Amino acid sequence: MNETLLVRAAGGAWEELQPRTELPEGGVSELLGDDVRAVLGAEQPVLVAACSPALPSGTPDALCVDASGGVWVIQIALDGTGDQLLGQLLGFAGALTGASFDDFAGYCDRRGDSSLADWVAGQAGDDFDPDEFQQAVTESLAAGRIRLVALVQEASPSLVQTFRYLTSAGALGSIFELSSFGSSTVSAIRATQVDLLGTGPTAGQRTAAALAAAPAAELRPTVPASKAASSGQSTRRAATSARTASSTGPAEAAGAAFVDGATRASGDATAALLGQLQTACAVTFDDVSYEQVDGQPVLHAGVSTPEGVATIVSARVDGSIVLAFEGVGALDPTWTVRAELCQGMERLLGADLGDVRQISQLNLSVAEHLMDATLMEALVDLLSDTVRQLHDGAAVAA
Repeated sequence: MNETLLVRAAGGAWEELQPRTELPEGGVSELLGDDVRAVLGAEQPVLVAACSPALPSGTPDALCVDASGGVWVIQIALDGTGDQLLGQLLGFAGALTGASFDDFAGYCDRRGDSSLADWVAGQAGDDFDPDEFQQAVTESLAAGRIRLVALVQEASPSLVQTFRYLTSAGALGSIFELSSFGSSTVSAIRATQVDLLGTGPTAGQRTAAALAAAPAAELRPTVPASKAASSGQSTRRAATSARTASSTGPAEAAGAAFVDGATRASGDATAALLGQLQTACAVTFDDVSYEQVDGQPVLHAGVSTPEGVATIVSARVDGSIVLAFEGVGALDPTWTVRAELCQGMERLLGADLGDVRQISQLNLSVAEHLMDATLMEALVDLLSDTVRQLHDGAAVAA
């Protein structure tokens, strides 16, 4: 079947758009424009700060930044599978890791004579805070949290599988299959995000780029476990606690209310990710229940201990997620399981959490932190391993 793609401006003549397998005459700048938010499916501007900047490791096609301080590197292959792009992207990310804010700003030649923060502020809206932006960019560079984006004509299986491995280990990567069209006056792009989970697209993947653009997780070691009970932060609750599914109705109704509440409070993308977490918790944990807090359902998932149910995961409809450590002490007297959970979170989030014995809980957020469908999948896998190890330890002790 022959297919013709036509476009016209209001009142103008129809123009036929022809497929392109090479960059347009204006190069990357013409192909991507000033903001690649629409291409990446992001919910905030992802501004093209430089095209072909001269990094120590080479020249990426585009260097981008978002208002939340996310740093993006984009590499394009319109005429093939893009197998060569991953090595290039990793080299560029390596060159940026550890760079200072001023060094990074020096690569961003599209800002002209303006400072990088002022240039972004002119396109980011009234809520933009230049000091927070500079701090976030600095932290992204220091931690090597560089978003790697491959735009290819057709992603090869090997490229997809390698990206899947990297993202499962906590790297921030995405692939888009890109078709480019143009006429003498018009350019057009069709971009399709490649599934890196191997489970088909989800509502969360639709905005994965936007969620990945959020600042790094604020992982706050709270009070040590020995002080948690006196501070009111202990998450251990007896199995007979009033916090049960029956307090909000049947389990199915409570679960549906949780997802519905997340949709109303935080939108479809966050609700999809919380639904992903909810489904995994129902399969993994000994106890899943819901509590009404300030009129909103809160999900709690825990394991059975000799002292009752110890909550490990608590999630709210606003997308906040708490991972509690101290409650499982009876099942993990040597701290081995909790240490492995802490190490897994460090790999996922690219952060040094310090001594696990000084961490009462980890506080995450879908909207503000690095939560997308890929990271959520990795998180639930990590939680599943944690619960299995706790069960295995309890069986041996018995």
